[in-house]
Amino acid sequence: MWWATSTPVANFLLQRGRLDAQLERNVLPAPTPLMTKENPYLRRLHLEAAVHEGDATEDDLRWMFDKVAVDELIEKRRKATREGRRAWFDASRGVVVRSALLRPVAGAVKPSTSRATITDVGVDIVDAATGRSIHKVDSVIAPTHYHPYRVLEHQGRLLQVRSGGDFDRAAMRIAVHDAPAGAACTLPELRFTFAPRQWLTEMDRRRDEDVQLRIRRAEVDIVEAVHAAISASRVRTEFPPVEARYRSQLLVVYLDHLRGHAGLERGLAYVAQVIDDLVLVHLRADDAAVEVEHRVAGFADDTTPALLFVDRTVGGLGVSETLDLDTLCNLLRWARSMMKACPCPHGCLRCAPPEVIDLKAKQDAIKILGG
Repeated sequence: MWWATSTPVANFLLQRGRLDAQLERNVLPAPTPLMTKENPYLRRLHLEAAVHEGDATEDDLRWMFDKVAVDELIEKRRKATREGRRAWFDASRGVVVRSALLRPVAGAVKPSTSRATITDVGVDIVDAATGRSIHKVDSVIAPTHYHPYRVLEHQGRLLQVRSGGDFDRAAMRIAVHDAPAGAACTLPELRFTFAPRQWLTEMDRRRDEDVQLRIRRAEVDIVEAVHAAISASRVRTEFPPVEARYRSQLLVVYLDHLRGHAGLERGLAYVAQVIDDLVLVHLRADDAAVEVEHRVAGFADDTTPALLFVDRTVGGLGVSETLDLDTLCNLLRWARSMMKACPCPHGCLRCAPPEVIDLKAKQDAIKILGG
């Protein structure tokens, strides 16, 4: 199972006979690991590691990692040097091909490709009681991922970031302390601003029953702000906003069947949060790595109502690359089924995340999903 605690998704799947029915229809999902070829930080990291791992030719590395990254490695970062050449016969072209061999520069150490951070600059999350690091996060996103009053679970203990954030920038560490009695894990109340840079794919389309989708991936500059922490019991703790600014990717899902409809704000907000819970059934990712946002007025130059799947990792960890049309249609069907399976009229903690309960927009959300 994916869950050990009560969540709307767990409540839905653990209803008597639900798992058997899902298995019989072969619709019980296996979470897909995230994979990306486009994160520039990861590409540089793996390229540098490849130079340490054998007799890599310059042509092969250019083909695998692109010309710009290889030129930067040799000429700008000076992490590799050309030493000797290799020749081989290319039977498909009937010619002998020659390429330089790339070696690490003297004294260079092979970088670890299993590190916890994307960039070279990380912040340690330190258990104040033991002084031990329990996690590491990229410095640019640390303030919003470990924001004030966040409560998290670690090895059976509840830990909390204190009111000031406890971000020691000199030591590059954030201390977490034992949470007070009665505390519960929290979620951030997030606000995003996006500045589109470029489209990464062409538009793709699908009609699934009464729902019409168009999807496209975009590279964006993101400003995310957290100004409150919300517990499962809907206790909301506000604090002065903290921000993170970074470049990443998002998947834009335009909902064509909603064009021209009025009064969508509450229902679409409800749908976005329910799908935000469900997406981790289909992706093998940390909850903090992906956020689902709604935009009634659309995105970029297209005013069609949309859902935005935000990759909250510097450079992107593959959320937008992994979510295809089949997976998205499944997500929408699951969301509709999960809401309709609960008898409550407006939404409750058994079928919806705490952030949307006060919207009382369950029926609007079901209609948006074709129900």
